[in-house]
Amino acid sequence: MLGNHENSDEKLMLAMISRFNEKEESLVRSGLAAEITLDDQQQGLVNQKIERLNELLDQENLLLMEVIAHQLKGIFEQMNAEELKNLVFKMELEITKNRVEKEAEYLKRINEIWQLMKT
Repeated sequence: MLGNHENSDEKLMLAMISRFNEKEESLVRSGLAAEITLDDQQQGLVNQKIERLNELLDQENLLLMEVIAHQLKGIFEQMNAEELKNLVFKMELEITKNRVEKEAEYLKRINEIWQLMKT
């Protein structure tokens, strides 16, 4: 039974990544965004910011979460990762509303997409 659950999670993740890539490609084709660029320094910064956001979420330190999320949004903007930037923006809104469950959902989605995107 557990194998089926893992398989459905994997299918869901692949579908989410596919939708993410389609949106990014559509933005690039329309001229609304440039190609996503990844360099080692930015990858390290993103990993660091996501890890820090997870720590702060566990501590429910919303003030610092908002600061780090804003920094992460700026990094994604520099990378031309519009969809990830938009997800971080939505997470920022949830932080200001003190909706910890929603913040956790957005952070999980951001991390999952990021992990798959950088491979």
